[in-house]
Order: sequence, then structure tokens, then C-alpha cells
Amino acid sequence: MDTTHRKGGQRNAPGWRFDRSLMAWRCDQHGSPTCSYCSRPTFEKEDGRPWLIDREGVMMPQPTQVDLAPAPTTVSTSYEGERMRAVELEVDMTSRETADITTDVISFCQELGDGLVNVLVRHATAGLVAIELGNGTENDIIPLVEKLAPQAAAYENSCGRGDEGSDHLMPVLLSPSLTFPVIQGRIMLSGSQSILLVDRFYGMQRRVLLSFIPA
Repeated sequence: MDTTHRKGGQRNAPGWRFDRSLMAWRCDQHGSPTCSYCSRPTFEKEDGRPWLIDREGVMMPQPTQVDLAPAPTTVSTSYEGERMRAVELEVDMTSRETADITTDVISFCQELGDGLVNVLVRHATAGLVAIELGNGTENDIIPLVEKLAPQAAAYENSCGRGDEGSDHLMPVLLSPSLTFPVIQGRIMLSGSQSILLVDRFYGMQRRVLLSFIPA
């Protein structure tokens, strides 16, 4: 097993992150605290550092704010053709179930004139919504999805770890893509609408493609 050290709140164990919902360190590539593909990292004890037993019975360091905070959204790739421009965002969903990407879409569109912008989450178990935020609505989304497609129910789908059947129904409940008109570089959202990425369970780095076609 590979040995990975962690010092001063800076994690250098690629693919592993603390999951606040599970209260456990887990593989953020495959979404499991007992990933069969990746070796579980080990950590170097530090004087005075609180430790805990995670839900798998393994001694792990108490997470810090560094561990809990999502990484900033970044542009991983970009494309500019004769008629279309596109960028791909990498959104860290390893410690949260929803992420507001409105500002990223606005920034992408602001110098592109008139046309249409499409927002596509390039994963089968995540979705997008245009929704009002700020009064607790974002906290109602996950319970609603769970009510419509409970994770504990029986499903024919047995992909991956065998407990992802409800997550593969996410595109039935939330669209994998949204398209908006853009006028003079301004996306035509109302003042109360935000673009929210929703990733109920499979917390990992998510790729979101923004593509613009001019009028």
C-alpha cells in the first residue's frame, strides 16, 4: 500500500478528501471510503493534532478547514473554433452536494456578444438547475431528489459499487444541460435565478462544459 503523509493541513494524497456527509476520508475519484481501486492514504501524526476513528474503523486526523473547503473552480480546457467557443470547468464536489456556478457562466459570456450558451455537466450522476437561491431552497433540493429516488430502494442498475441505482436516475429528475440566450454578452437570467450543479452522492471532481454559439 502506498504511504502518503499529510502535514499542516495540506493534503497531498491525490484522490482522497474528507467527506462531511459520511464523516470519513474517501476516494474522490470513485466516491468510496473503501475504494477497491485506490490505496487508502496513511497520515503522519502531529503533536497536539486531534484524531478520530472514521466510520470504517480507521484512525484518521480530524479534518481542518483546509480539508473541508472545496477547491476553487478552474478552467481545465478551452476551445475556440470558427463558430463555437467552449471552456470546460472543473468543479470540486468532494465535500458538498450543490455548487453555484452562475458567476463562472456569466464570466464566460461577458465578451461574447449575442448568441446561446449551453451548460453541460459531463457525468451521468449529476444534474443542473436554474433556481432561486438564498432562502434555503438549495437545502431542499437533495431531500426532494432523495424522496423521488431513494438511495435505499432496489434498482436494476448495479453499476460501480452496486449502490448507485438511484444516482443513475439523476438525469430523469434534473437535466444534464441547460441553454440560455445571451444578449450583448449578458446571460438572460432573471435577478433571482442561479445556475446550480447538483451532485447528491458521488462526490468527486465534476467537469462542466460551457459552449457558446453566436447569433
